[in-house]
Amino acid sequence: MNIQIVENEKKLSAAIAGEIENVVREKEDALMCLCAGHSPVRVMKRLVSDAQENKYPADSFRFLSLDEWVGLGIGDPGSCIHDVSKYFLKPLKIERGERMFFFDGQSEDLKKECNGAAQFIEQNGGAIDVILLGIGMNGHIGFNEPGTKETDGIRVVPLSQTSKTVGAKYFDKDYALTSGITIGIPQIMQAKKVIVMAFGEHKADIVEQAVRGEKTEDCPVTLIRGHADITFYFDKAAAKKIV
Repeated sequence: MNIQIVENEKKLSAAIAGEIENVVREKEDALMCLCAGHSPVRVMKRLVSDAQENKYPADSFRFLSLDEWVGLGIGDPGSCIHDVSKYFLKPLKIERGERMFFFDGQSEDLKKECNGAAQFIEQNGGAIDVILLGIGMNGHIGFNEPGTKETDGIRVVPLSQTSKTVGAKYFDKDYALTSGITIGIPQIMQAKKVIVMAFGEHKADIVEQAVRGEKTEDCPVTLIRGHADITFYFDKAAAKKIV
């Protein structure tokens, strides 16, 4: 487990983008999986600006959605597919197609969505090349909520009250958020490189638990600490209890 502490969110995001870009330089058709939400927006913007400056190739990588709110789709600002498209794909003029897989949160067959994600991974090398995760206030990663087992794979998950409450900030409408669909712990552990990020003083308690607390299903991020190539990136505010 590698821990990197940087001065602020801007430098944090630049460092993370650099790691992702290194993977794509080494393997231009790398399978990339990025979280959505507020945390990775600056990372995605840096990936866009660096690609536009030809600092890494952005015309062949593969993209896999980490998660999605059930019931929401591309037309819903705050949905995962909407935000990744807005901040990452559209600025790069990348169309969603065969090299992309996003969960359809509005599908009537969510099991098919889970199977589709698993098939996409298999069709693109059998493992995610680089995955970026944020840490939720309750320790969730993706929608792997407290109570997640190490064997819980791609699936639909009932949302915790914490995720419902925090999730409401992403939307300008009052959605009835009840469940999410997510990449699971086995897929994360099979990924070749895992990057976990958190910034801000409000994340200090969960950061301390993530890296120093006991391994427990009650804090899902602790379940992936044993990954062979995992780096935690924190700004100084988020890391204040572990320095």
